[in-house]
Amino acid sequence: MKWVGVLLLSATISCQHIREKPCANPQALCDPNALMLFGLVFQPSTRYLLVLGDSTMTSYQVNPSTGGLTLVNSVGATLSNAHSAVFNPVFSHVYVINQGGSYVSTYSIDTSTGRLAFLQTASISASGTDAALEPGGRLLFVTTGANGLISTLRASPSGLSQAAMLNAGTPVSAIAAIPETQEVYVNEDSSAVLRRYSYDSNGNLTQSSYTTGCLSTAYAAYSAPFMYLSCAAGQLKSYNGYLLSTVVVGSTPAQIAVAADGSPVLTATSAFLRLYRSAGGSMTFSASSGLNTTHGGAAISLNGAFAWSGRSSGVVEVTPMDGDSFLSFGPDVTASFAPVYMIPINTL
Repeated sequence: MKWVGVLLLSATISCQHIREKPCANPQALCDPNALMLFGLVFQPSTRYLLVLGDSTMTSYQVNPSTGGLTLVNSVGATLSNAHSAVFNPVFSHVYVINQGGSYVSTYSIDTSTGRLAFLQTASISASGTDAALEPGGRLLFVTTGANGLISTLRASPSGLSQAAMLNAGTPVSAIAAIPETQEVYVNEDSSAVLRRYSYDSNGNLTQSSYTTGCLSTAYAAYSAPFMYLSCAAGQLKSYNGYLLSTVVVGSTPAQIAVAADGSPVLTATSAFLRLYRSAGGSMTFSASSGLNTTHGGAAISLNGAFAWSGRSSGVVEVTPMDGDSFLSFGPDVTASFAPVYMIPINTL
């Protein structure tokens, strides 16, 4: 039955036949990723995990029972001090942001095998720091750090091309797309401001309101309707148009991962993995793990059963979870590089 669902989804189907799975109880933790097709519910799962290093990106197939990882392949063409990456499910492309060059690297991923292949590079105004994809998968917004520029790239089956550019007039770093309002949130590092920008169909940005941000940031994450921001001062902040809560994580947090239903929130730091419950966007500490080992990159499976993190020693760590708690460590794998960022690929 699951195979039939994938076959039907790959064909041309009227949109009236595909809709999100309804939630009978609004308070229930209904999976927003489930699809109903011709009356049948199809449940996506995390099939692959992409692990990014400075100059290498590796694809792993995920064991749905253990969270264990099996190598698919590795790529590295054009990667230079890679910092973050974005998956575009519309074109099955992965966009890698390079701090070592003024370009974004595009790779295709075969969602039936998990295999990565280099596609192209797209020039931007300066080396990138972070990126966000608009919900339709047609526009990619890239910040350029101290350069103060925000580049908008148009996505297509062949890759990326320049669409627009805005000079923010101040260093910009972490960025997240907010689908409900067709906006992006951008952190301005020198003024500790989190600024909202609206955008049009061509990717032109217009400044809107702002709220308290961070003096310097690492990453941003979004899980409707809340945005999360990691601050270099060792803080994790949550927002819903305005600042909701701030928690101290003890050391500079790196990547942020949020479960599909909005809780828990996972962050990797220079010493621990930390889990926080999120209730209405307000975060409270839940659990930590990591044995004082420097971590880079973090991800949560779609069903919330597993967390993955990277150690500086080149190990990808698998940690089973039970809601807001860590369980015993699972089967780790050894990478040939220190992970800096992770992307779970969810497919039917």
